Amino acid sequence: APASGLCTGCGRTLDEIARWGGMNDGERTAIMAALPARLKTLAQKALAQKTLAPKKMAHFVNAHQRVQTGR
Repeated sequence: APASGLCTGCGRTLDEIARWGGMNDGERTAIMAALPARLKTLAQKALAQKTLAPKKMAHFVNAHQRVQTGR
């Protein structure tokens, strides 16, 4: 996880990832609703700071698109 504390693959915090299996549907739904904005912010910061290599950026963009489309 970068300095933001968010996984660049899924957009969740390490705590959310660790607790995911024990969360109820409402908690998971709330997190899933926040993911597109989180991933967009991470992508914008990474682009501005040039902190991701092109291959990593492609993976990051694909993950963001999967979250948005629910795939």
